[in-house]
Amino acid sequence: MNIPLGRYGDMEPPDVRQVPRVKPDLVQTVKAMHHEWSLLAEELNANDATQRLMNAIGMPIRTNYDADLLYRTAAAKIVRPFADDFADADARVVEEIANAFGNDPRDGMFLTALLNGTWLPFLAGVFRMPEFGTNLANGKIIVAYAGSRFDSLGERCNGVIVSYSDVGDFARDALGGVQVCFAGRYGDFAMRAKGGVQVAQGNCQIFGASAEGGVEIDLSGKNKDLFPFTSGFCFADLAKNRIDRRLIGEGADYSKAHIIVRTSRGHSRQIKEERMRPLSREATETAKEMEARAHGISFMENLTLPGGLERVFAYDWSSYQKDIEGLAAQLKGYLLK
Repeated sequence: MNIPLGRYGDMEPPDVRQVPRVKPDLVQTVKAMHHEWSLLAEELNANDATQRLMNAIGMPIRTNYDADLLYRTAAAKIVRPFADDFADADARVVEEIANAFGNDPRDGMFLTALLNGTWLPFLAGVFRMPEFGTNLANGKIIVAYAGSRFDSLGERCNGVIVSYSDVGDFARDALGGVQVCFAGRYGDFAMRAKGGVQVAQGNCQIFGASAEGGVEIDLSGKNKDLFPFTSGFCFADLAKNRIDRRLIGEGADYSKAHIIVRTSRGHSRQIKEERMRPLSREATETAKEMEARAHGISFMENLTLPGGLERVFAYDWSSYQKDIEGLAAQLKGYLLK
């Protein structure tokens, strides 16, 4: 009997074998890396600066600060060889990875190194750890769901953090990126920020204290202590906050703006160098445009809706940051003429 094999197309000779590509189990890979890292961390915790540890990390232990640096350095070395394995990680795997850790107070350092050092696109979950997102790299995203708890979140970060959780200290010394607080309670937000865009829609005890740069925008109407001793660019909705309207001058056209543009450091009600004047038509329109752009992430207020997390990851955060920074610079130019 003749079997018409041609319909199957070209076939490899019998002696040629195709080796299937086996994708790694990313959750198990991360757990294995974490185990290796935890062994080094235990040595550090015991102040056991052995020759093996010094060879692996490349430096001795001198202070607690050195120990924290060694934790991060060790994690970065361990995850680096596996960077490419995470290129195709989907949202389900990302959440599984995030929720697999949090028992060790140092796990925030490991997870941040994992995110920074691999092609992992973002981390989202309920995190309960003292520190997370320190030195988060540009282009990386963290989403902290309600129920998370942090002493410090996003210190010196350059990436994007969207938080719905309770945080003691959020985006301290931020260098760039976008940091947003929605629901939850916050102690200090954007303290000494040096760059990026910080947007407050949650309840902060203090927002923008001693900020040296960046754009701090309050849209919540819940925050009482706004922008103390700052030298950055700060913006809030006066209609909600009911705070000092004198900062935009008598007769200002744009009555819903609280705008601080400083030429030197000082408290908002003590600084004498501040220029008080009514807003021009151009400044008014720019202020309205900037506020509208800042509100452009309001669709993220409820991530429980279908596709909510995917929308956070797909959102053009770079353009959002660039647009707000550009409008803030333009408005600052109008105010300081």
